[in-house]
Amino acid sequence: MTPINSKYKTTFKRLLAADRAYIDLVDANDRALDSIEPDTNKYYRTVERHERADAKQWDKVYKYWHDLPLREQGAFTKQYKTEYGYTPVAK
Repeated sequence: MTPINSKYKTTFKRLLAADRAYIDLVDANDRALDSIEPDTNKYYRTVERHERADAKQWDKVYKYWHDLPLREQGAFTKQYKTEYGYTPVAK
């Protein structure tokens, strides 16, 4: 994936890495919750811990997203959708 203006290349790469890390984190958290008995203290503590981790990673994604100008955001979205088949989480 490449930006329209090369000065945004680093932000493009960081946004892609943060987005993919967020997707992986959510999937890993869902798998972890599947192995815990619902309606237990351990389950609720795990949910709270996962929500904090998700929010922290989500903030990173949005920081990089807002560092890009609108034109670059559109280019990122188009290339991301072509590569992965769906729009990025920041959109």
